[in-house]
Amino acid sequence: MSKLHELRRKKATLAAEMKTIATKAADLPEGEELSKEDESRFSELETDINALGKVMDLMERAQEAEGDAAEAVDDGEKDGDDDDTDGDDADADDDGIEEEKALRRMRRKSGASVAAQAAKKLDKGAVVGAMIRMIANGNGSRADTLAASKSLYGERSPITKALSTGTGAAGGFIVPPDYVAQVIEYLYPLTVVRSSGPRVLPMPRGTMTLPRQSQTATAGYGAELAAIPTSEQRLDNIVASYKKLTALVPVSNDLMRYSDPAIDAFVRDDLVQIIARREDLAFIRGDGLNDSPRGFKSFCPATNVITAGTTAGVTDLATILQTVNQGLTGAITKLRMANVPVISPVWIMNPRTEMFLYSLLNALGVYVYRDEMNEGKILGIPYKTTTQIPVNLTSGNVTDLSEIYLVEMTQALLLDSMSMELSVSREASYTDQTGNVVSTFQQDQTLVRCIAEHDFQMRHDEAIAMIQAVDWQPTLS
Repeated sequence: MSKLHELRRKKATLAAEMKTIATKAADLPEGEELSKEDESRFSELETDINALGKVMDLMERAQEAEGDAAEAVDDGEKDGDDDDTDGDDADADDDGIEEEKALRRMRRKSGASVAAQAAKKLDKGAVVGAMIRMIANGNGSRADTLAASKSLYGERSPITKALSTGTGAAGGFIVPPDYVAQVIEYLYPLTVVRSSGPRVLPMPRGTMTLPRQSQTATAGYGAELAAIPTSEQRLDNIVASYKKLTALVPVSNDLMRYSDPAIDAFVRDDLVQIIARREDLAFIRGDGLNDSPRGFKSFCPATNVITAGTTAGVTDLATILQTVNQGLTGAITKLRMANVPVISPVWIMNPRTEMFLYSLLNALGVYVYRDEMNEGKILGIPYKTTTQIPVNLTSGNVTDLSEIYLVEMTQALLLDSMSMELSVSREASYTDQTGNVVSTFQQDQTLVRCIAEHDFQMRHDEAIAMIQAVDWQPTLS
């Protein structure tokens, strides 16, 4: 047994004793305290654990330094080998020595030196991708996963430490909050809602109650000596609770076999893109059913819904411009009439609608919105596009309708529980986007399951206006 392993076992034993004392303190009746002996022992254990931690850190750093030097040692041995093999009469013992040296070089090449190089090259944001690859290499087994990570990245690697965090409620590997935050950072440029600047609040306990003012107090004028009318403000609560988002990411086993940081980033990006698409769908059009978040469409008051005028079959440019202008300015008016502080508004629409507005001409042949849209704005308001807003909505006999949302993003609340859990399987099956059942074993794939938790709320629903039944689309030649 290695010295480092002995220290780890000793540290675990001391930590277990500390936990016993802490549990004892928690179970004491109110008003009672731990005995002086227990308090003293707790302090001793804490001191001993800190001391062990320092020694273990030094030993781990020494191991890593040894790995860094391994390649240089190999080169030195290679030069020395040329001197050892002079002559044609080498006996069996010499052959054994040479074989041992060769094996030693191979182990170093495939072990410590590679681990050191991989740790140096690893992009910090790709830690989650590396975790997925290690879990896949360990086939979901905790012991095998940790062994694979230690072999490739080393015991002090952030990947190995992250994999040692613990087991989640669903039996998978918990991703530490720091690395969940990194994944969320990669979500921002890919998601419409996150990148539009909602208020992001941590919700580590899975639920949060936020008070909001639903009615303000009033003031008024009156005659001298007249009774002053009373009024009071009213408050209600926003109750947020986490909604579980489950993402399934099939990854080729060919990728899993490569030890390259670029592959870790590739796996991470696959995961992030799938989460991003599903998040946008929920935060924009979610109905809150089946334990899913509500989105803008669900929060939008009926009084803030505008039905767009049709442009289908209309050839008169003035009529088209009037129809479009009424829809867009009508949405802005809805927010202003509701006394919504317009600080950071955003248009959200399908790319088809964007291209219609981009190509819209007036009677003089001048593009109406193009110059402004080249700067990312429409009527002075930034806009975003996403295909998560459909273009096949129906109304009567019309089956190609879409929606446009105008949202004051300072009123949107995105509550992240900052937890993520990873699991893998090489035997499971999944249903692809075309509805076909795919066997991961038959396709030589690994299926990664990621569970994340968050909720979406609006401080005031009146901060949303929606234009429905939008049939605006560019003419395709």
